[in-house]
This record gives sequence, structure tokens and C-alpha cells, in this order.
Amino acid sequence: MNISASRLLIAASVFAAPLFLTSAATAQQASTEASPWDFYGDFRWHVEMNDRAPGTVDHHRERIRFRAGANYRFNEEVTAGVRLITGNPDYPNSSHQDLGRVFDSFQLSLDRLFFHYTPTDMPYFTATGGKFNNPVFRNPLFADAVWDLDLQPEGLALNWKWDDVGEIDRLEFLFAEYALLEQSNSSDAWTSVAGLRVRKETGKDGLLEFSSNYTFFGDQTPGGSGVILADYRGNAMNGTELASDFHILDKILAFYTGDLTFSAEMINNLSAADGVGDSGFSLGAGMDTDLGKFYYSFTTMEQDAIMTLVSQDDTLLPTNYKTHVVGWREGFGDGMVVQLYTLISEPKEMLAGYTDDTVYRIRFDATFNF
Repeated sequence: MNISASRLLIAASVFAAPLFLTSAATAQQASTEASPWDFYGDFRWHVEMNDRAPGTVDHHRERIRFRAGANYRFNEEVTAGVRLITGNPDYPNSSHQDLGRVFDSFQLSLDRLFFHYTPTDMPYFTATGGKFNNPVFRNPLFADAVWDLDLQPEGLALNWKWDDVGEIDRLEFLFAEYALLEQSNSSDAWTSVAGLRVRKETGKDGLLEFSSNYTFFGDQTPGGSGVILADYRGNAMNGTELASDFHILDKILAFYTGDLTFSAEMINNLSAADGVGDSGFSLGAGMDTDLGKFYYSFTTMEQDAIMTLVSQDDTLLPTNYKTHVVGWREGFGDGMVVQLYTLISEPKEMLAGYTDDTVYRIRFDATFNF
């Protein structure tokens, strides 16, 4: 699998490179009144209170996040982008920076450096290469159960999107190959993703959406390396090895009507070890009102249904959990968004190292977009 994956990515990159360079070279031949630059970013102030299990210290903290990005449009076909963020570059699941580090200065790093290529004669197709926003299809109410929203993968992604395909209003396909660990003197670790999304309007203001992602995580100890294992957070172990392989099928159904949103998600690890929990599901609902958006979701996750290397880090339990999320979000003025939400979690099963306690995390965010 590693050999074929590496050959596929290299071949695709070799194919895309001359297209990218040829298109970029023609940019100087045309001028437009609009600037080719697009700048964006946000600043967030974040307060968090964590009520942990008895016998452990409750943890309350103040955090900030800053992200600033720029895209440059060479022409109608090629765009390149970059983004700068705060946070620990060795922990890609979060771009937040904790306050209270004895007045140490903050770290800044690049979490995006990429190109988009959409040929003019194939407007339904886009190739993205480099380090970029993960294009997987997501649950609208609990978006990062399988893939954390902050995590930016590296490799190549191919997307196809068509409108008005028979009775379907939109049809989308995704294929991506991510480089997880490159080793010059040994085998590498790769991750493959395939996705499908179908949208269909129903009635006057209804929209039904079905999506599915299949993620094949390759060998996590390539050549005997333990580098990747150091970042796992609660998956089952067999000695010094992971007990399970991770080939995850994620299916999402969402329905939008008026001010209401409903979602359901089913997650299955098709290659979990015998006797290890391999499934999870989520149900949620949201309502837009004059006072803002109110939302709720319930998620239950067995130990090896997800791969904790890349999954969300919002809940106090990284896996093997039952979690309720209750929240409110509202926009103010031009670009300011305020959010208050609570995550209530308890173990799904009483595995080793777990206690039969409910833990709470309360968060308040004020985000300023520009």
C-alpha cells in the first residue's frame, strides 16, 4: 500500500506541476482591474472551564488564536495560498495559544501552503496540492468527530463537482492522498481518502444532503518507527503497537429546512481488532432565531471507532465517550461572532484508566473576522 500510494502521489504531482507552471506563466500576459490578492484572517479570545473527574485538578484557562492568510490568483485557473497561525506547531489539532506561560512570546507557524488548479475547460474539477484545508465532507453540527477542523493535511486532493445531474441538484466526489510520515531510509506512512456527497432540494425550502468518507490509514509504524504512536490519545494498544488498523467509513445525513438543521452520523472502523469497540454515531439539531443559533448534539464513540491522532480534541475524553454538546452562537456587527457552549462527557465503557464520572467543559469564544 505504501509503495502504490507514494507512486500515485508522485505521479500526480509530476502531472500537475507543468500545468501549474504553464498557467502561472500566462498570468503576466493579462491584467485585470481587480487585485489578484485576497487577504483574510481572524482573532479569537477564548475562555474555558474544565470540571474534571474527582481526584484530578480542575483546569481553567484563557486562550487566544490568530490566523492570517493570503491567496494569490495567477489567472482563472491557478491560485496559490498561505496561512500563518498561533499555537504549538507540534500539535496540529489546535491553533489556540494558552496564556500564562511566564510571559513567553508566542509561536507562529505556517499551517497552509498550497495551490489550487481548476482548468477552464473542466470547471467541475479542482486539484489541490501542498498543505491545505481538509476537503472531507463533514457533519454540520458536530464537524470534527473523525478529522479535527484545525488539522491541515499534506499531499494531493482531487475534487469533482457537478450541478443538476438528473434528479440530483449537486454531486461531488473526492479523492486524496496524504503524506503522514516520510522516512528517507525506511518505508513511509500514507493515508488515502475517498468521498461522496449528494444534495437534493426538497419542497420549498428543504435541502437533503448525504455524504460519506472512507479513510484508509496505512501502517502507523512504518519500518518499526514509533514516531506516530507518540501522538495517539486513547486508542487500544497491544503492547507497544496499536491493537487495530484504521479503515474508517463515515456516513452523514443532514436535512435543512427554513431555520432548522438536523443531522445524523454513523462511524465504523472496518478493521478494528476483535473485542475492541469499532463504531460511533451522532444525532444533532440546530435552530436559527432572532437571538442567534441554538444547537444540540449527542455523540457516542467506541474506543477504536476513530483514530485519535487526527480526531477532535474538544471533549475531555478523546475517545470511548458519550458526549452532549449544547451551544449558542450569534454574529454582531461586521465580522464578530460570539459563541457559548458546554460539552458534557462520560465514558462509554469502563475501560482501564477510566472512572465512572461525568466531566464538563464550558467554553466562551469571541471571534473577530477580517
